[in-house]
Amino acid sequence: VTSALRGTPYHMIIPPYFPDEDPMVPIRYIVETGSADGLIINQIEPDDPRVRYLMEHKFPFVTHGRTHMCDQHAYFDYDNTAFGTLAVRALARRGRKRIAMLAPPISQPYAQSMIAGAKAAATELGVSFTTIKGADAHCDNPVIEEAIVPIYHRPEPPDGLIATSIGGCVTMISAVEELGLTLGQDFDMVAKEAITFLRRFRSDIMVVNEDIDLAGTFLARALMHRISSPDEPPMQQLDVPNPDATL
Repeated sequence: VTSALRGTPYHMIIPPYFPDEDPMVPIRYIVETGSADGLIINQIEPDDPRVRYLMEHKFPFVTHGRTHMCDQHAYFDYDNTAFGTLAVRALARRGRKRIAMLAPPISQPYAQSMIAGAKAAATELGVSFTTIKGADAHCDNPVIEEAIVPIYHRPEPPDGLIATSIGGCVTMISAVEELGLTLGQDFDMVAKEAITFLRRFRSDIMVVNEDIDLAGTFLARALMHRISSPDEPPMQQLDVPNPDATL
């Protein structure tokens, strides 16, 4: 984002926000005080009250993710349906039959899209798919460990895993390996990452890359476009992962 703003009249500020606070508080403050020219918001919900508020007040904004109203506003999103689909297909190609995903929080649209893509692919290929209960990709490591270890004490534990974050991937693999199983033999892992790291941790991980530089650049340009040209159609982009270039 800051690179895209270089040489423009704009600079980036990050208002403080905490998970236990009302997410509308900083949004209202910025709009009511005029302390910014526009907003980039993330952790989007399907019917996001922040988006409705900003649209009602005609305040320039762009979302990292899509709402149910995304045809009316600027956004950049990663095609998480495609990620879920290609992750299951990659595991099935390795002969995996029981696939489990550590999904993002289900309240967020990208989690729903990811799960939908994985379920559709699993049905098509005749393999089982489930999400790990009791934890999501935003949880702390101990919570993820507590959720995944009991699964591997069942008669038919997963032989294919999908992680949607670097931390979740590392925690899942570490927990399963401590039970005596071997990555690449007893189970396989497909994980999404935004920085190059996971293959340095375990070379057998099948990695799907998410280009955060592309996202940041587009979000900044789309926001400047909303500020300068509010009557023009909003800029929108969907980043579709290329399975041939990632797995």
